[in-house]
Amino acid sequence: MTDSDDFLWWRGPQGDRPRGDRWTEIGEEAFQEQERRITGRHHLPGPVPDWAEDLFRVARAAFIADKYVRRAGVRDRWTRRISLAVPVTEHERWGSAAVRTHLAALLQVLTGDLWNVDFRPLTGHHVEVSRVPED
Repeated sequence: MTDSDDFLWWRGPQGDRPRGDRWTEIGEEAFQEQERRITGRHHLPGPVPDWAEDLFRVARAAFIADKYVRRAGVRDRWTRRISLAVPVTEHERWGSAAVRTHLAALLQVLTGDLWNVDFRPLTGHHVEVSRVPED
C-alpha cells in the first residue's frame, strides 16, 4: 500500500471539471436529503449572503470527501491526503493563502487527515429567492 492523494472536486452547475484525469466528481446528489430541505432557504426572511453559500458548499464537499475516501489504503490506516476543489462565488475571499491554511488546519483537526483545498470561481450560479414563512 502506498500513501497517495485523493483528488475530489465539487461539481459546479456548469460541470467545470479541474484539469487532469485524477479528479473524482462529487456533488449534491451524494446527500440523502433534497437541496431545498437541507438548506432551509424557504424559512429565511431574506437572501443568503454569497459567503454563507460558499461556506455551506465547502462544508458539504469536505463531509462527502471524508465519507468517500477510505482509510484502508494508507500506510498508517488513518491519515489520508485529500485534495478538494470547490467552486465559490467569492473566489478572491476564499483564494487567499491565509484562508486556505486555516481551513486545511481546521479540517485536519476535525478528521485527522492532511487536506489541500483549492477554490475556483463558481460559474452558472443561481440563487433561489427566499420567501417569508407563512403563518
